[in-house]
Amino acid sequence: MQIRTKINLYFISITASLLLFSFFSIYFFTENDRKREFRKHILSKATTRAIYRIKVKSINPELLKTLDFHKKDLLEKENISIYDYNNQKIYTNNSTYNFENIIPDFYRKLSYVRNVKQTYYTYNQLEIVGKLYPYAGKNYVLVVGAKDRIGERQLSDLRKNLFYIFIGILTFIGLAGWLFSKKILQPISKVMNQVDEISAANLSQRLTEKKGKKDEISRLIHTFNELLDRLEKAFQIQRAFISHASHELINPLTSISSQIEVSLLNTRSEKEYQTILHSILEDIQRLNAISHQLIKLSKFSNIQNKVGFKMIRFDEFIWQIRKEYLEKHPKSIIQLRIEQLPDEIELLEVYGNETLLQTCINNLIENGLKYSYDNKVELSLDFSETQIIFEIINNGEGINEKDLIHIFTPFYRTKQTKEIDGFGIGLSIVKTILDLHKVDIEVHSILKEKTIFRLKINNV
Repeated sequence: MQIRTKINLYFISITASLLLFSFFSIYFFTENDRKREFRKHILSKATTRAIYRIKVKSINPELLKTLDFHKKDLLEKENISIYDYNNQKIYTNNSTYNFENIIPDFYRKLSYVRNVKQTYYTYNQLEIVGKLYPYAGKNYVLVVGAKDRIGERQLSDLRKNLFYIFIGILTFIGLAGWLFSKKILQPISKVMNQVDEISAANLSQRLTEKKGKKDEISRLIHTFNELLDRLEKAFQIQRAFISHASHELINPLTSISSQIEVSLLNTRSEKEYQTILHSILEDIQRLNAISHQLIKLSKFSNIQNKVGFKMIRFDEFIWQIRKEYLEKHPKSIIQLRIEQLPDEIELLEVYGNETLLQTCINNLIENGLKYSYDNKVELSLDFSETQIIFEIINNGEGINEKDLIHIFTPFYRTKQTKEIDGFGIGLSIVKTILDLHKVDIEVHSILKEKTIFRLKINNV
């Protein structure tokens, strides 16, 4: 079911519910008012007859009955009966039917009227009122009944009118709701048409955003455009990855294939074969190293939870990494500068996976040493109440500004680094690990001078 239809149905349902409640309330209160007024009217007539019959002794009952029968305001099946203190009928204006015959347990109900003074009954559409009428120390009972044809006809007309009004309003609401929902959903239809035009071939296309608007549809368009930005960036990274990876993998394979083909052309000496085999082994080792780096990148990229995370005292952690690296690479120079240690030990701690962070920092140190002039890097630690600032600084060729946005892309190599042994995967691993730890990394570089990798780590 379309959203437009749903909105219209919800709109009609709510309106119908409100109308039904309102119309039932109108009908209910109108019916109650009709009963109250009619009972009041017939009781007034009965009281008048009681005055004539009980208080004015000179009026003949038959004459009074004849006068009642010929009155213009005589109601349908009107019957006014008066009973004395012995429950004997002393007057009735209608002999065609008797209350004694149509009301079950009539005399018991007469006694009930004497106790409660006034009560109401409804039998076969007859509205009946019983009332105690005390006079001269004697308790008479007035019983009056009639059919309210006028009131019933008015109620019937009211029901019809309310039904026609109900249908008319719902029809109007349905049409208005259909047009209203069409108007409301028109921007969404435009968005859908624009989205249909976007494909993998034109991910640079964006939905039209109207400036100054802050409604839900504008937010949806803005969110979708941000999604397209991320998708386009992901596609660009994927294309770059495929291009660079293909290049890195094809070169060793081409070299191996060429060397084997050349060696098969002529019979060669043992030394020549050994030279060729050593060269092939180097290419195979390069392929093996690339494969291991790709597996490592894939492994780190697939980590979603924080298994193995614990509290790490960061200053001691960096000292340990420096010590272990220098033991393996004694010719390297790694200087560590700590600006000022805070008094609270909590400001020295971070929450993370020790193995992953060690891999990350080792990659940054190795990267800094590899591209430095003097095989030297400087590590800097600074602490604040909210963050730990860790910097890796080296003196070298630096990185062009246009290359800075790509350095974390797998297999991306700048022109300055193409001659240096490497695969372009190390910084991708660094970025993956830092993203998992929600650590921001900034890169600042001055060509022919230095490069600074700055990590901003939230402390505990």
